[in-house]
Amino acid sequence: MIIMNRKIYMGYKGNLPAAAGINHKRGNIMIKKIICLMCISIFWISVYAQSDVPDVVTGYKRIAQSGFGFLAIPVGGRAAAMGDALNGARGDVLSMFHNLAGIAFIEKTEAMFSETYWLVDTKLHAGAIAIPVGNLGVAGISFMSMDYGVFHGTEIDATNLLGWRETGDFEVGELALGIGFARRLTANFTFGAQIKYVNQDLGKSGIYDSGTGERESINTGKDIIAADLGMIYDTDFRGIALSMSMRNFGPDVQYQLNSFEIPLIFKVGVSTTLQELIGFQSDIHSVNLFIDAVHPNDWSERIYIGGEYCFHRNLFLRAGYKFNHSAEGLTLGCGVNVPAVIGRLSVDYAYKSTNDSGFDYVHILSISGAF
Repeated sequence: MIIMNRKIYMGYKGNLPAAAGINHKRGNIMIKKIICLMCISIFWISVYAQSDVPDVVTGYKRIAQSGFGFLAIPVGGRAAAMGDALNGARGDVLSMFHNLAGIAFIEKTEAMFSETYWLVDTKLHAGAIAIPVGNLGVAGISFMSMDYGVFHGTEIDATNLLGWRETGDFEVGELALGIGFARRLTANFTFGAQIKYVNQDLGKSGIYDSGTGERESINTGKDIIAADLGMIYDTDFRGIALSMSMRNFGPDVQYQLNSFEIPLIFKVGVSTTLQELIGFQSDIHSVNLFIDAVHPNDWSERIYIGGEYCFHRNLFLRAGYKFNHSAEGLTLGCGVNVPAVIGRLSVDYAYKSTNDSGFDYVHILSISGAF
C-alpha cells in the first residue's frame, strides 16, 4: 500500500492464470526493454541538447543563456512549498507542470488554477485539467500566461535633440498551451507526454535609418512547439519510486541577430513516504518525501528537496530547499482540503525566500478540485 498525495493507492498483486504464464513472462521482458529504451532515449536527448554546457570541465556557467524564461518558472502552491521537488508526485493534476506521468494516477476529473506573484511585480497565471479516459489513461490540458504589466516605450531618433523619442505605453505577453496524456503501462511503470504551443509577443520594434530618415516597424512575436516527457517507476521497496522527466524540449528561437535555446530542464527524482520507509502505519499522520536532481541548460546542476506532513488527509504543512540556486533557497507552505458540493476542494499557499535583497519574496496561491 502506498500513501501519497492525499490518496491511497493499492497496486494489483494477484496471480495470473497458469496458462498465461509464458505470455506474461514474454510481456514482462518486452516491457522492460521498452522501459530501458525510454530511459536511455530521454537521458541522451537531454545530454545532446545540453552538450555545450562545460560546467564540470571548465567551471563556466551559462547564466541567462535561454529565452522564453517563463517556461522555467515552477507552478503550484504545493510544489513551490516543497522546493519544487515534485517530480515523483502521483495523483495530482499539478503534475502537468512537473512530470506528466503523475497524472496517470488520477481517478476523478481534477482541475487547478495557480497564481504566482513573481519577481519585480510580474505574475504567472497557470491552470490545468486532467480527465480519466477509462482504461486508456488520463488526458490533460494546461496553460501558462506571463503578465509583465505595462511598459513605457522609447526608441532612438537621430532627428530629435534628445536622441530618442517616446512611442507610448505597450504590453508584452507570453503564453503556453499544452495537451498531454499519461498511462500506467504496468503496475510499476508509468509514462506521460505533453505537446505545447508557446507564444511570445514583445510588441513591435522600430528600426530607424539615419540616412533616409525612414522607420521600419518589425513584429517581434515568436511561436514554437515544445514537448514534455516523464516517467515514474515504483520499485516495490519501502514505497520508493524513481522518476525522470524532461521539460521544454524544442527548437532554438531566432530573434533579429541572435538565437536562444528555450529552458530545457532534465530531472531525476526519488520519492517515498516516511511510514513505508521506516515501517509504520497511521490513519492520522503521513509524511511524503521528495528529492530531485535537476540539470537545466542555463545553469549548473541543482538539488531540490521537499517534505509534506499530512494530518487526517486534510491539513498539510510543507517545507523544502533548493541547493545551488542563484535566487531561491528556503521554501515553506501549507494546504487544506475542504469538502465541496460536487467533490473535494484544495487550497495551497507557498512562500519562497530569495537570496538577493533587491527582490521581494515570492508568494504562490493555488486552488484545485476533484469532481
